[in-house]
Amino acid sequence: MALPRVIRLAHTGHLGAKATFNRFRADAYAPWLLRHIKDYVKRCMQCQQTRALHHRPYGALQPLLAPDSPFTAISCDFIVCLPLVRTLFNLDLIDMVLVLTDTAMRRVYFLSGASTWSTEHWSLRYANCLLPHIGWPRKIIRDWDSRLTSQFWHSLNKQYGCELVFSMAHYKSERAIQLVELLLRGLCNAWSNDWATHLPLVELLLANWVNTSMNAAPNDLLFGLRLHDPFTALQPVMALGDLTLPDHQLALRQQALDHLALVQAYMCQQYDTLHASPPRLAVSDWVWLELHDGYSLPPSLLPTGRCLGMQWVGPYLITNSHTHNGITHPTASV
Repeated sequence: MALPRVIRLAHTGHLGAKATFNRFRADAYAPWLLRHIKDYVKRCMQCQQTRALHHRPYGALQPLLAPDSPFTAISCDFIVCLPLVRTLFNLDLIDMVLVLTDTAMRRVYFLSGASTWSTEHWSLRYANCLLPHIGWPRKIIRDWDSRLTSQFWHSLNKQYGCELVFSMAHYKSERAIQLVELLLRGLCNAWSNDWATHLPLVELLLANWVNTSMNAAPNDLLFGLRLHDPFTALQPVMALGDLTLPDHQLALRQQALDHLALVQAYMCQQYDTLHASPPRLAVSDWVWLELHDGYSLPPSLLPTGRCLGMQWVGPYLITNSHTHNGITHPTASV
């Protein structure tokens, strides 16, 4: 047919279906013109690779429910590229921190180490420092760091019966990392890099601070009182009145969990109003992947100017479906 050739001429510049339709209709006419143009633009490879989306972002907020008891689920992430220092307890130069957050009580723990350490080294570090105090969790929420996706890490957690869950971007551990970096900047200065010596104090301060989502301090939820820091040491010991310590602690935990559930419900409502329902994808469907900042492709697929390069890559065939939002194709998992 001659119609696709004429549509191709009207589609010069790849301005989209509506602009192509208006351009075509100004000088010619064809039956079912808009339908043919939409079908042509949908199959245009150049449009699919360079198009810009203007709809609301897809997705609905799916918060992970906090467990009722502490130390059953933790999230972990790394703070990297810190200045190289050596402490009395580490013979090696250390430049990173593993941040572990108890999802139930929002208690934060730190393990300092080196970027050259393997997964086995980090696991041994956890076993020596934290295992006697908090045990091994039943669920670990982590990102796609190679240290947390290795075969050894999977085998070790399988022996303990621990479930491994991947986190999405901007998970709550990212907020804890922001607070840690803020405190370290305040305690250190431009002439000293002794950040490792301040880690215990930072951990204590975070444990005594009131968490916004829980409306209580982690130490209040764990011990029923706040451990002494440079500020609480100046305060007299507060009496609990008629409540005994276990009763006060249980009541405080229940109040914090109720407050957290209310906050999560509010955040879900706010998030969902700004996002559209995600498309339902199934095995054997073809999908395009959007290229965000930080993603790289082979040089043969990218032009010289990155700002004018492809915004989408594909299409890819879905070979497996983990959940309604998690899919697998031969190149990567999403």
